[in-house]
Amino acid sequence: MLTKCQACSPGQASNVAAAKACTKCKDGTVAQSGASECEKCPNGKTNNKDLTTCDLCDLGKFGDAASGCQDCPTGWNQIDKGKTSCVKCKQGEKDVGTVQLCQNCEVGRYGSNAGVCQDCTPGMYADGKGQTSCVNCPVDSYLSEPGASAKAECALCTADRSTGAKVGSTNSSVCLCKRTAYYRDVKSECVKCPLGGDCSAHDGLTLNQVVALPGYWRANATTDIFTDCKVAFSASLNASADAYARCIGGSSGSGSTSNFNPDDQCVLGSGGPSCMACIDGYVMIGSKCAECQPSMLNVVGAVAGLMVLLFVIFALVFIKAKEPKEEEDEQKAKKGCCGGKKKTAARKEKKETMTKEGKMASTRDKGAV
Repeated sequence: MLTKCQACSPGQASNVAAAKACTKCKDGTVAQSGASECEKCPNGKTNNKDLTTCDLCDLGKFGDAASGCQDCPTGWNQIDKGKTSCVKCKQGEKDVGTVQLCQNCEVGRYGSNAGVCQDCTPGMYADGKGQTSCVNCPVDSYLSEPGASAKAECALCTADRSTGAKVGSTNSSVCLCKRTAYYRDVKSECVKCPLGGDCSAHDGLTLNQVVALPGYWRANATTDIFTDCKVAFSASLNASADAYARCIGGSSGSGSTSNFNPDDQCVLGSGGPSCMACIDGYVMIGSKCAECQPSMLNVVGAVAGLMVLLFVIFALVFIKAKEPKEEEDEQKAKKGCCGGKKKTAARKEKKETMTKEGKMASTRDKGAV
């Protein structure tokens, strides 16, 4: 039995004769009852739920022919319905939904990209809305937390410490003992620069990096006593000038006491305490140490060599002269030991004979009388 043909329901369509069923419209298209095909919604509109009418794209959305209505991307916004595009927020602004088009970044934040706001990083702050960058904390201050909204949030270093030329510091470790006025001791505490010392090299320098000022001298890299060279030259008519001429200052251990040489604080050729002496290879001429010339060195070397040679010759002659005398003494000692007894006996016998002869002569003289 033949059945009656029915029209396609709203939201469906069929362009095939004697079709057994209608086809549902796709998103972005609509159809009225009995439609042979679905109609595409124009830009800025999209189909309703029933696929029967095209409605305007909602707030915060835009519509194009390919995809219908879509959400505006990050940093973009749309506060009107039925629009085919979104409005891009400026750098320093952000999209805030459908209430208003774009809004300035808050204090403590900045626009890192168009439509994107981020907190200021540690060491920086933003004290106004809609900033495209944050401001560094100034020298001699630091800030550890993000999102600061005022310069007052930057913490100050103590009066004896400084960050030098560094800005935007993030913690107190950058606050070093101020150059010129202080040096850092073994406890990392700031100590006043000693009299005669130069602490101006950099912030946070240690005692063995302190150098002598012109006119002063230091015995080693670990002492904080700098001798005033004027005292050593007090006998001079111009002690101050002599002190500055000899004690030129400078010289440090550069972080290592083994590198320290006290003579480096003296003008070339001078050395010793307060630079009063001349170093090897130099001789005092007037009030200055002059370098020994090659001819002078040759003479000194020749004289020294001759003196050594004469000493050797004298030693040899002395040794040779001593040997015969020792042999003679040895011979005499031997004679005294053995031949000496015989001589003594002979002398005794001779004495006795002379005594007898004397007595006999005396007797003859008496008989004659």
